[in-house]
Amino acid sequence: MDFEEFNLDRIMNSMEDSSGFILSTVFQKKFSLDVNLKRHEDMKNWLKSKNLDYLVLDGVQKVIDQDNGKVLDYSILYILLFYRNDKLSEQEFQELAQILLKRYDLKTIITKLPNSRDLETWNRDAERKVFRNITSNNMESLIKGFFLGLNKKREKFYFLGIEKENLEKNVFFRKIEKKQHSNDARAIA
Repeated sequence: MDFEEFNLDRIMNSMEDSSGFILSTVFQKKFSLDVNLKRHEDMKNWLKSKNLDYLVLDGVQKVIDQDNGKVLDYSILYILLFYRNDKLSEQEFQELAQILLKRYDLKTIITKLPNSRDLETWNRDAERKVFRNITSNNMESLIKGFFLGLNKKREKFYFLGIEKENLEKNVFFRKIEKKQHSNDARAIA
């Protein structure tokens, strides 16, 4: 996988006629890097098999190393899946969210339903909660508020990159490496 710098305009352009989205990751600390990457690739292939549009985002989570107390930046790959009513009904989109939670044993995902003003977190038990009171009648404002809010604070989490568009379909380059940010070590979770 090859990434370019995080760019909100690219997300906005990729949204096209989207009126909702799901943001999720299959990365879990209990799994090795290889297992997490295989799970991520499986999720991408599963979504492709359903002909659904998405972007891969490189997120950074700040974690305190229990051994030395240093703050480490861990890279976590996310998938931003767009809802388009020409591909799925709203009911199918909600069912897809529940399938993702169960198929990949995810704790939560973030959703924006087509006819909702709110971002929500969903869990495996189908419980929904409004996410950080981010609300808007306009999808563009909601997306901007969410991503700019995370990236502005950079306290616990932020997005660093977006997977480059691959002109050769089904070819992926595994080029993930440790990077140095603000004198803190960065590793892939």
